[in-house]
Amino acid sequence: MSSTWFYRYYNLSTLTFGCPFYYKFFMDLQKIIRKTAGHKKPLWYQCWLNFHKKEEVLDWHDHQDCSFHGYVSIDPKNTQTQFEKFTIKNKVGKLYIGPANYKHKVNVLSGFEGERITIAFDVCSVQDRKNSLKKNNNNEVDVNTGFIPCP
Repeated sequence: MSSTWFYRYYNLSTLTFGCPFYYKFFMDLQKIIRKTAGHKKPLWYQCWLNFHKKEEVLDWHDHQDCSFHGYVSIDPKNTQTQFEKFTIKNKVGKLYIGPANYKHKVNVLSGFEGERITIAFDVCSVQDRKNSLKKNNNNEVDVNTGFIPCP
């Protein structure tokens, strides 16, 4: 099963402990998150590895319980991410961050062999958490152990 489906139970930033490259990457990512948010209020983020074969790429979905969603293309193969109102051609190193409620999917173009790899992330605020609890009527415990504070 793909690491994507376990995104709620880990944070890639903690799994890469001791790797200087990822340290720099996550420090830069946190700066980008803060710049995008435009405020200093508390935020948390989680990130996970998408690792998919051609037939496993994600269909239409969104990340409505968060403020922002994004991804960085590590080895995107020949794919594009289609949003409802625009499309992004995925290239190695390209970062996207935007509102979490934008529905999107991955389109496979020609010449796809091996696995498509991206690092995806969600960013949540205190209000996002409160909204999530209200939506679940406080009856359901929805624990996501992947979120860590964004300094």
